[in-house]
Formats: sequence, structure tokens, C-alpha cells
Amino acid sequence: MAKRALQVQGCFLAFRGGEDERGVAQLRAPVGPSESYCEISVVESTGSEAACAIGLAVGDYPLDQMPGWHFGSVAFHLDDGNLFFQNTSAEPFGPVCQQGDVVSCQVHFTPEGAPERVTWSRNTEIIGSRAVIGVLPSQPLYFTVGLNRRGEKLLVSTLPPPQPPR
Repeated sequence: MAKRALQVQGCFLAFRGGEDERGVAQLRAPVGPSESYCEISVVESTGSEAACAIGLAVGDYPLDQMPGWHFGSVAFHLDDGNLFFQNTSAEPFGPVCQQGDVVSCQVHFTPEGAPERVTWSRNTEIIGSRAVIGVLPSQPLYFTVGLNRRGEKLLVSTLPPPQPPR
């Protein structure tokens, strides 16, 4: 994690870096069938949109670059609603998000346990999905969160969404 740019307090991440810095954090455990869900709650935002991203990346992803911008990563960027998939080319994908929004990232697996598809939601409404099987490297992937505006603060959770009563 870029220690200078991010402050970590329990499950909270706060961006403390400068204008040209980025702060990136990865969960400690790789994604797998039992670790397939992560969400961020935008607790504080200093702009009209949240300058952060959530997605997946390889374990040695550069922690000074937003997730999705480089090989081995895919991420939904909350500030512009774009999806970035292993490069800096933006793909229109979903809504712009702001303070108070909860954005989740869920990985779906093949019967053999390989990551097959990633789905993002905003406030429990599905934004969209992207196939990743055969595209992302076949090495462990980690939930990855990026921030790049001073004053942004997120709550990160890996609790699965509640199941509706039967």
C-alpha cells in the first residue's frame, strides 16, 4: 500500500496524498469461492463525485496506480462511472457515485474454482458484469481499492450481501 497517500484505520481507508498521488490497498486474502465479495461505502467525499475505484488486481499490482489501469486488473471507477480493464482506456459502464453510495464487487467462479465473471452493484442495484476468464492472468487476484482525492474516506467490508428470506 502507498503508505504516504493512504491512512488505514481498521476497515476505513482515507486518502491523504497530494494532487498527483494515488493510494491503493488490496485485501490480504486472494479472491476465491469463499472470498468472493467486497464493498466500499463512500463515507466522505470532497467533490460532487467519489474519486475512488473498486475491482480486482494481481498481487504485485503497482500500488501507486488506480486499479484497472494496468495489466492484471479490472475496476469500476466511481468518479466517472467507467470500467477500466487492464489499460487506461475508459469504457462507459455505470453511474457516477458520490458520498453515501455503497458499491460492491462480486466474483463468480467456474465449477473448477477459476474467476469467471465480475459484477458490480451500486446501492444493491446491479450496474453490470464483465467476463474475466481467460483474460486476467491465471494467478491469485485480490480485491483492490484505489483513492485519488484528498479527503476521500471509505469503509471497506467483505461481508456477503444479506440473502432474501425464503
